[in-house]
Amino acid sequence: MAGPWAVKKFLHFLYTDQLIDPKEQDAVELLVMAERYRLPKLKTECADHLAGCLDLANIAAVTEAAKAGNCPELLDKCQRLAVVDEKEKNNS
Repeated sequence: MAGPWAVKKFLHFLYTDQLIDPKEQDAVELLVMAERYRLPKLKTECADHLAGCLDLANIAAVTEAAKAGNCPELLDKCQRLAVVDEKEKNNS
């Protein structure tokens, strides 16, 4: 279930076609909502935002959002980051 800020940003996008200052959690929730309501521009903007802030701290949430939001490119980026991290752990 989307939080109140994500819903507010979703409604703002519907009326203005602009995404306002997405926080990471909002972008995760908005990505899933964009897929559900078939809003490709919002989906792309959220996926791009999440790809830009992807790190090991948020990889699990972003991976789940990429799966739920049907974003294979974002999912691929998550998987590549996980592989790189695993290789670094093995080399340590």
